[in-house]
Amino acid sequence: MRFIFLFTVLIPILGYGQSLGSRKSKISTNSGTLFMNYGFNKCYFTKSKLQFIGAGYNFNLSGVKGEDRTNIAGTNLLSQFNARIGYNFDDAYAISLGLDHMKYSILNNQTTLLNGKINSGLDPVTGLNGTYFNEPFEIDTAKFNYVNQGLNFVNIKLSRLDRIFWVGRNNEFTLTSDFAIEAGVLVSSTDFTFGGNIDKKTNSFSGLGIGAYAGLRFEFFRHFFIQTGFSGGFIRQMRTRTFEFDPNSYSSQNLGYGQFETTAGFLFYIRPKNDCNSCPSWGYSAPPALKSIL
Repeated sequence: MRFIFLFTVLIPILGYGQSLGSRKSKISTNSGTLFMNYGFNKCYFTKSKLQFIGAGYNFNLSGVKGEDRTNIAGTNLLSQFNARIGYNFDDAYAISLGLDHMKYSILNNQTTLLNGKINSGLDPVTGLNGTYFNEPFEIDTAKFNYVNQGLNFVNIKLSRLDRIFWVGRNNEFTLTSDFAIEAGVLVSSTDFTFGGNIDKKTNSFSGLGIGAYAGLRFEFFRHFFIQTGFSGGFIRQMRTRTFEFDPNSYSSQNLGYGQFETTAGFLFYIRPKNDCNSCPSWGYSAPPALKSIL
């Protein structure tokens, strides 16, 4: 009889303790986690060949050097930004939609090689006319200039997320790695100075891009994070419009890029893996068998 009594009392208590132990804390790498972040970037670009096509001209400049806009006097240093929203569709794997707002500007006082044809009288400012073959051409951006005020890479990213280190009973601090591949489209806003004409902010879908990313996410109290990382890849601008009112004028360019970025964001556990993860805590309630003897 005594054995039956102990069995009746202890089994519910053990079951309750087991249910407590099976509960898992919400962590950022679990399926059902939503995240969003925003921050700023610094970009680097490879040399490239820029092709320009329009009414009366078809030429290219090879060996062109370009830079972002963070080193140019009077430019807002925070005008290059990254924004992203994503979702963990499985443990440790996430998909996200992002916008990398970069800028690209050709360097002043650089010597390039000019190839192609420019009709006579089309460019009275620089005096270019005729057919050229590997002709040295020094760029004076006051007379000839090409700037992507908005080199926007709208991309989808597939990430592998892994917790590397964490501190605290409730994961007050967590360090998470993020390795990803990304692909998307390019939307450009271009300033072009040529032949005495200056056209600003001509917008167009200009091409495609692919890249890879590696970064670290510093998470605080499971809901806020700061992330820093590096991405690099390849941009193919097949048809970037240069003059707004001439749809047949455009540039093309193949370009490698590298980008350092730092962002801040938030984590939301909208579909936690553990069904009771968000349940309210009502405190301890004694099993019925124990209540009967209290």
